[in-house]
Amino acid sequence: MASHSPESDLDIAVEHGVLPGDSDLFTTGLCEPANWRKQLQPLLRLRLDMQSYIPGESEIVEAGLRESSRLIYENLLNIIFEENAVSQHSMRNMIALLFAAQFSLLGGCDGGTAQQSPPLKISIDFNTASTDWLGGYSDYSSYTQPEDIVEEPRPLPPPFTSYGLYTAGTNLSDDLFIYIKKKFSGFAPNAKYSLTFSVTFLTNAPSGCAGAEGVTMKGGASTIEPITVLVNGEYQMNIDKGIQANSGKDALALGDIINSNTDCSSPRYVSKTLTSSSVIIATADNDGSLWVIFGIDSGFEAASNVYYQSATVAASIR
Repeated sequence: MASHSPESDLDIAVEHGVLPGDSDLFTTGLCEPANWRKQLQPLLRLRLDMQSYIPGESEIVEAGLRESSRLIYENLLNIIFEENAVSQHSMRNMIALLFAAQFSLLGGCDGGTAQQSPPLKISIDFNTASTDWLGGYSDYSSYTQPEDIVEEPRPLPPPFTSYGLYTAGTNLSDDLFIYIKKKFSGFAPNAKYSLTFSVTFLTNAPSGCAGAEGVTMKGGASTIEPITVLVNGEYQMNIDKGIQANSGKDALALGDIINSNTDCSSPRYVSKTLTSSSVIIATADNDGSLWVIFGIDSGFEAASNVYYQSATVAASIR
């Protein structure tokens, strides 16, 4: 029962099955709360948070459902809230989503702890003639702004087939960051995540040749949208991506873009995969979304380019 004190909380348990397009209950429980929250929040005056609970993992939660729950909605598909008591059969077969207003999950119960959501994996395929990824660039001044930035889907160069997301530009000042970004939903609202990144791309930067080892591929995530801002005459990122080969709070340096070709006089494209060896911490926004960013950070005063082929982002709730 909710009161008007700062410690007020309202818990709602929702029994659901596997929604169309989801592989299992865990996927539904992880990916759908953001959509449900958008529908429920306008009906409540208090802030609404969601976390997934798996029946059988907390006696405190189940005792509360058995002793105090009330039926508030029932549809024809037997998606129900149990009235006064939750049967053992129902308890074994449901995932309850607990919504806590201005309070942590079961914050009013001594010893109650939030259950960990299963890891979230985002698989990204850039093999498309169109894209909903946005592009940008930073780390320049009005005197060193490049004029040849390209960020668009293109057919891959021979002998490769299909498409990739092509980004390119010329570093005129020993510093240039060319990035792509996209907002992803399905995270737990306001939850902290540990994230790792892997990206596969085509590069024509030969190994052992001057300069190209100074171009670093980066992957990152942030609550706010990564954008380029003007600071004291310099166009910089509004997130901490790190400088050139160094990682930052919001992005990891995955490695350089040089490939296995050692013939400096005859560059050719080679597919390369880079994977992070550490994690960054990012917090999802109120809607359960995070911005993901990839980019090449150049300390090489010359032209650089890559074709993004695929990427993976793995996120584990903390």
